[in-house]
Amino acid sequence: MGRRTLALLASLSLVLLLPEPPEAEARARRGALVPRSSSTPTPTAPQEASAASLVDTAVACSCTSTSSCPVIATIRVGALSAQPLYCNQLHGAVNPGTRRGGTWYFQCAELANRWLVESVGAPRIEGNADAMCGNADRRAFDVHTRADGYEPTPGDLLVWDGYTMGHVAVVTSVSPSRMLVANQNYGRNGQQYPSLLVPRTRGFFGSPKGDRGLSAKCVIHPKRLPRQPNGTVSPASSVPASAGPCAHVRSAQDGPYCGASRQNGFSGGDPTILYTCRNGVTTSRRCRSACVMEPAGKPDHCD
Repeated sequence: MGRRTLALLASLSLVLLLPEPPEAEARARRGALVPRSSSTPTPTAPQEASAASLVDTAVACSCTSTSSCPVIATIRVGALSAQPLYCNQLHGAVNPGTRRGGTWYFQCAELANRWLVESVGAPRIEGNADAMCGNADRRAFDVHTRADGYEPTPGDLLVWDGYTMGHVAVVTSVSPSRMLVANQNYGRNGQQYPSLLVPRTRGFFGSPKGDRGLSAKCVIHPKRLPRQPNGTVSPASSVPASAGPCAHVRSAQDGPYCGASRQNGFSGGDPTILYTCRNGVTTSRRCRSACVMEPAGKPDHCD
């Protein structure tokens, strides 16, 4: 075989290995809706993600009711507690917007506050996403704007203005030209984007997927967050189904959890059942009367 033939074959092989260009995606994002139910949301079994890499990849999902939404992915950063990401689409289109105890399930701010409280050990930040920059307690958080020249770290929050209530996401990975973030409630028509690429522009950051409806507002850094290595957002299918709602609970936080709990990475279940977590394995029993959720640090129990 001649040199020209070998060169031609090598060139052809290279072309075949190049990825196809991504398809154009709709840039509109549905804002939060007024809740239709005050019932406790109960996540169902994880729905399998459509690709190994979730970056800018749509995951088809649907809540079966305003109180039953599936896990679609998992965020992990360093040694911090992993957190599940939930679907927020009802019947493939409508945002269920369920509210319980001052928290909107499963909005972007719900994930941000669950990440802060359960994984970082920081206080929650009240308000919609676009209000978080102003509402963050300066004793617990550093809030950085474009003029600061701050270098974000995995575990920080990115906040955007725009749409009805803004948007917020958790930084999972940082490089000189871009960041990857994990988020909830970005998508529409029965599709969600749990992991998004965010460009770094003019010493700050831009919008995911070229979304002109969002504009960068601030970076929120929890003061107690040590610098972390780059993390990941993995498909829900990578979580063993046998682990149940205890799959994300670290062994140091093992113990009983009511199905309505969202503490320590517990992903929820039937509110009338008391689940026991041991090394990522779930056992359960139904309470005769009710399952009583206790404050953080105290075990849940049956009434």
